[in-house]
Order: sequence, then structure tokens, then C-alpha cells
Amino acid sequence: MNLRDGRFSDRWVYKEIFEEEAYKLPVKYPIQTVVDLGANIGLYTLFTKREHPEAQVICVEPDPANFELLRKNTNPYNGIYLEQAGIWHSAVTLELKNPHGYPFTIYSEENLVSGNVQAVSMDWIVTKYQLKRIDLLKVDIEGAERMLFSRDYQNWLKRVKILQIELHDRRFPGCGQAFFKAIVEVFGVFNFYTRGNVTTIVNKRIP
Repeated sequence: MNLRDGRFSDRWVYKEIFEEEAYKLPVKYPIQTVVDLGANIGLYTLFTKREHPEAQVICVEPDPANFELLRKNTNPYNGIYLEQAGIWHSAVTLELKNPHGYPFTIYSEENLVSGNVQAVSMDWIVTKYQLKRIDLLKVDIEGAERMLFSRDYQNWLKRVKILQIELHDRRFPGCGQAFFKAIVEVFGVFNFYTRGNVTTIVNKRIP
């Protein structure tokens, strides 16, 4: 496992995931298909493969430096598929922004004129990988969840059994509102758990 020095958030994320186990599932469920949105350098994916070795994991990460390390960290494992792209409600062009100059403060904005990152939608992922269901969806996309859950989520969200998300309302107000509105609309009946910064939702409509 490759981690960068203290200028990056890698060691903090490692502690959150592997030592504090913030993403430990609160329920037992046979996990076969995982989508990791905002895969960063792959620590969540590695944790998931440790817990569910046979799972297929699809990773989406837009930042080139993160993606390079993501590739190195996941290369020894089978059943991991990488997409260097942003995630949005539709296939648009994004611009990665980093106003504070720290690797852990990067976020994306739609920029159809001079954007340098291609975004994909969850519907595109579902179609490409022929996903009839997603047992586990992880979302840590630095505020872009407000856009992801703002429209065109009905088709793919209904396929999700367990969703784990870190919401970023402190920096981007409206993230939680968009997310929970979509969850209530599509899931209807669900169980809700929190651990640290992680919110876990279990869709009760899927057995």
C-alpha cells in the first residue's frame, strides 16, 4: 500500500478507514458489486476487498495524481476496474479547483468551456458494467454529491442496496438536502446509521 507524505490526506484517510473503521458495514450483507465514487488512492477499495474478497469494485477518480496511486495500490488485486473521470448527474466537462493549495481540498465545478476533466454519470456506469444492482455504493466526492443527487438519479439509485456517503455541507450547503430528498423518494423505507463522518443508508426495498 502506497501512502504519500504529510502534505496529503492519505494517512488521515488510512486512519479513518483502517484503524477507526468508519466504513465498517453496520449490517451483514453479501457484497458482490461495489462502486467507489471519489476513490482517491484506493484505500476504501482495499478495505472493501479485505472485507469482501470476491467483490467486483468499480472505482471513479478524476485527479491525475490520485489516479496514478490508485492504479498502483489496486494493481495486485483482481476484480477492480478504474475510471479516470469525475462523477456528475450527466456527461459534462468539469474543472478541478484547489483554492487553498492542499491536495485534500480539491473539488470540481462544471465548466463546459475550459474544463479539463470529463465527467460520467451513474447511468453510464450502470450501462457500461451492466449493473442490475449495486450492493454497495460509496460516495466521497467533495461536494459534487449535491449535483449527483439533484436530478436523473431515479434509474440508478433504485439499484443500490447499501450507500455510504460523506456529506460536505460545511463547504457546499445543500448537499445533505439533495441527498436525503433523493433517498426518501427512491428508497422510501430505509435504515440509517452514522459513524464518524460516514452516513450509511440501507435500502429496505431490496431484500
